[in-house]
Amino acid sequence: MTATDTAANGSATSSRATSGSATELRAGGRRAFLSSRFAGQVGQGMFYTALLIIAGTGDAMVLSVSAVVIATTAGALLVGLPGGALVDRIGARRGLVIGAVLRLVVVLSLLLTLGHGERIWIVAFAYSAASQIFSPSELALV
Repeated sequence: MTATDTAANGSATSSRATSGSATELRAGGRRAFLSSRFAGQVGQGMFYTALLIIAGTGDAMVLSVSAVVIATTAGALLVGLPGGALVDRIGARRGLVIGAVLRLVVVLSLLLTLGHGERIWIVAFAYSAASQIFSPSELALV
């Protein structure tokens, strides 16, 4: 084996090591992304469950639960198209951050509605509207 072969093999080895590290990094990033998506989906399910429980504990239970369903649908219908256009304009990463912050603010505002089941539809509408920025961004990054 000549010095040229050794140098060529050495560079090939270091090239493979770099490539392997990048693959491991991508695999680690993919795992983190999928784990965070899973946690987010579980959290979203728990949030919607809490909305319905709070709506169902007031005096006007049927009206409150119906209002939550209508507000959730209205948020998607009214903000869906402009939210998607906004994400296209500002970029998926920035849209994901903005949508996540908006959703966090809405989830925290849920604490203010405890004991006020008749106003829970406002939280449902706001969460649905914020999701119209978060979800297109999330899907664009997948």
